[in-house]
Amino acid sequence: MKRRKFIQQLGYAVPVAFALPTLISSCKKNNNDDDDGITTVKKFKDYTVIIVGAGAAGLYAGWYLQERGFNVRILEASDRVGGRVRHLSGFADFDIELGAEEIHGNNSEWYRIVTEQVKANLNEVPKEDFYFFKQDFTDQDEPALKSESFSNQFQEFTKTIQFVENAPLYSGPDLTVESVFSTSGISWNMFGVANGLLGNEFGTSNNRLSIKGLAEEDARWSSGDESYELKDKTLLTVLETKFAAILPKVELNTQVKKIDYSGDKITLTDQQNKSYQADRVIITVPLTVLKDGDINFNPGLPSTKVDAYSNIGMGGGVKAIFKFSTAFWNEITSEKLGSVIGYNEVPELWATNYGRGNDPILTTFIMGEKGEQFSSMSQQDAKGFILGHLDNIFGNNIASQSLLQDGFHLMDWGKAPFIRGAYSYPMVGGGLIFRKELAASVSDRLFFAGEATHYDGHSGTVHGAIETGIRAVDELESSIL
Repeated sequence: MKRRKFIQQLGYAVPVAFALPTLISSCKKNNNDDDDGITTVKKFKDYTVIIVGAGAAGLYAGWYLQERGFNVRILEASDRVGGRVRHLSGFADFDIELGAEEIHGNNSEWYRIVTEQVKANLNEVPKEDFYFFKQDFTDQDEPALKSESFSNQFQEFTKTIQFVENAPLYSGPDLTVESVFSTSGISWNMFGVANGLLGNEFGTSNNRLSIKGLAEEDARWSSGDESYELKDKTLLTVLETKFAAILPKVELNTQVKKIDYSGDKITLTDQQNKSYQADRVIITVPLTVLKDGDINFNPGLPSTKVDAYSNIGMGGGVKAIFKFSTAFWNEITSEKLGSVIGYNEVPELWATNYGRGNDPILTTFIMGEKGEQFSSMSQQDAKGFILGHLDNIFGNNIASQSLLQDGFHLMDWGKAPFIRGAYSYPMVGGGLIFRKELAASVSDRLFFAGEATHYDGHSGTVHGAIETGIRAVDELESSIL
């Protein structure tokens, strides 16, 4: 998704004190030329590790374990690898990211993989490229879409931006962002701006997002302020290139239904009642899979683990992609259209083809309550409603008139099998302490990774997921040595 873009663009300086020396230094263990290294690798060959889930965390963990000499199997419930990294080919003259889209910052293992190892070309996302939809313009003849410089003439708008900039500094009681906004004295006409910049970016909506949790996570962010998009590759092709050596160990269409760790060996059972034996297991499934009890554990997971995943949020979200006959927005905007925020029903949209292709494409990014509302509709109804909202944003029914006959694709992450949601977010009553507990191993035999287990500020991101894969492998090795 496009998380973390706006707070950085608005000038809030995220501290870089929490780099990743302990995580990244662990990668140096791959040098096995010394006698101790050879002995260690031989020892690891006696261990079979099964990883549940072939998303970014699972692929990294599998690749890293195989590099270290472990016997590795990856069991993936769906028919593809990548998890919430997925793209759409053939819809336009470039591939469109349906899930994760941006690379956040240049201080992460993920950034190094993309640039130094796969050597992909990047577009840096401009820091000042967004437009705002001002609700009280809708009765006028002119379009309601206004640039940031125009919007800055209005006191209520600048007060809203100050609210957004100050959100990461919040230190009051644990409340939703919406609750704090409602007592700020800012006009409710600005609700859409605040929701687009905060709730929607964190994969939810302001009436669900904890402002205290937002501040807690933002204070730990350390990957850097820049955001990048791939020019001529997709995030999935980067994963497949980097982790090519482990892909043959991935077993697709294999849904783990039970994990029994009561005996000397851990026994996993899939949907066809087939059993698998392992010495250690790394579980990288989305948060919803744990919340919904898709996997039966024997013994049951500790109550602290259940409390942990119960106190972290993850809701629905959609990306609706539209292809038009012309880039009509160029006639309205005086410069390149970046992201548009502020419209209540469609919290964020952007011109997708910038720096990548020529086909005029808009992506709408709708998280939380609004995303779930569109998810409850048929695809045809969702298309009609969202398109109508685009007409309101750009005026004169121009979106409906310009849409190509085959110009619509909906990625509904709430309905994606074995995922059922966008990405995790901080709830009221939650906090990083619950992410840390979710990440904790059980009996030094079950280990947990995935973006929701990142307790140092990078949840909800691909680079965060990869960092948890590194952590889980290091913990697993420590349980043996």
